[in-house]
Amino acid sequence: MPDVTIAEAAKAVGKSDITIRGLVNQGKLKSYKENGKHRVDLNDVLALFANRLTNDGRIGASSIELQSNDEKQSLTIELQSRIKSLEDDKEYLKQLLQDERETSKKLIVELSQRTSELRAFLENKSGLFKFITKSW
Repeated sequence: MPDVTIAEAAKAVGKSDITIRGLVNQGKLKSYKENGKHRVDLNDVLALFANRLTNDGRIGASSIELQSNDEKQSLTIELQSRIKSLEDDKEYLKQLLQDERETSKKLIVELSQRTSELRAFLENKSGLFKFITKSW
C-alpha cells in the first residue's frame, strides 16, 4: 500500500491525527517528511491496529486491551462519570435552547407590535401632513 499522510492514516483506522502522531513520537510508527507533511506507510498503520479493528473496519471500544480487572473497573467508573457529565451538559443545553426559543418568540411578538405601532404612527403623520398641505 502507498505511503499516506498522517490525516489519511488516521481516517483509515478511525482515529485522530493526534493518535497517529503519538505513535510516531513513541517510535511505534515510522514516518518521513515529504513536501512539509509527515507520511507513514499505511501497511504499518493497519498492522498496528489490525487486532483492534471491529467488523465495520473502525476501532471500537471492544478493542481496549486492559491488564487487570482493576483497570477495567477504573475505566468503567471514569466512563460512567464522563457519560453523566455529558448527560448533564445535554440537559443544560436543552434548557438553554428552550430559553432562547422563548426569548426569540417574545422578541418577535414585541417587534411585530412595535412595527404595527410605527406603521400606524407613520400613517397618522402622513395623513396629518396631507391635511396640512391641502389647507395651505
